[in-house]
Amino acid sequence: MREVTLEERTFSCAFNHGLFFEHLLATSMSARVCCALLTQSGLLPSLHRCDKGKRPLLTTLLQLRTLGADWEGGVENKDDFKKYSTKDKKPKAATHPTRAVGPAPTQLHLMRTIVRALFDEESEGRQSRGFFTKKDLDKDDVEALEAFYSQSYRFPALLDLTGTVREIADLSDLWYREFYLDLSNSAQFPINASMPWILTKHVVAHQGSSVPLLASLPLLLDVYNDAAHRALYVLKQAHLYAEIEGEANLVLDQLTFLISDEMYGHYKDMAAVLEMDATYKERLNAIARSQKYALAKRRYEIPTAQRHLPLLGRAIDLR
Repeated sequence: MREVTLEERTFSCAFNHGLFFEHLLATSMSARVCCALLTQSGLLPSLHRCDKGKRPLLTTLLQLRTLGADWEGGVENKDDFKKYSTKDKKPKAATHPTRAVGPAPTQLHLMRTIVRALFDEESEGRQSRGFFTKKDLDKDDVEALEAFYSQSYRFPALLDLTGTVREIADLSDLWYREFYLDLSNSAQFPINASMPWILTKHVVAHQGSSVPLLASLPLLLDVYNDAAHRALYVLKQAHLYAEIEGEANLVLDQLTFLISDEMYGHYKDMAAVLEMDATYKERLNAIARSQKYALAKRRYEIPTAQRHLPLLGRAIDLR
């Protein structure tokens, strides 16, 4: 296999960073445009209706507009909903400046809270005041508010994409189980009760399935990296890192012995099957009614080929 050059790695890294920032820029612009369209155009019919009827809901709608509107030149148009005519099928889209930044988390949270309160079935705007009077929010207004609420649900996670990816990729919870320590009245779990080690031992010892679990071995050891990152940079507890480092070193030693023992047993069985008489093998298979003595392929070349396995800030050579 051809080794990847430094220039190719640099180009790939720069290309991935470019895609990341392009996605972040597109998400920020989309979120700001969505907020501006709702507050500067989508609320016009309901603002006009509430202003004409002197309804108390007008104050809430104006507060929502102040939160999300982004006016051209920074000057708010305070008369557009008063000049709006019900003969217009759709409000004209208001112009807003192009910005490469999305709404702030607090701004977006307040907008979603107000919007959710507006289109709630028990809200004042959806209650009928009489047989011949219209509701403050008609069907189109409610649909516009519900559409914004549904679409803006993903904005916080997309605007903080780095934090979102870090959160969903963090597997340190497989190591942190303080609740069970309190139940067992123990200061520390033994290695046999550690979830990363249980999963690692299961992957090495159970290779008869069609799913190549052994290829996921580096991912299981990465649990200790996530746990160490949380201990140092989130919890800021050095003694937790010392416990993680001690367990990781012990797991690495046990893993070496476990893989060596499994490899020895596998190749010993393979040698025995090769030396077995063909007629005797067929009779045994007929009795078992399955290919019991046909050994499945093992993927030991995957863990043993790891030369730079990152573990707690160092590179481990499993060869």
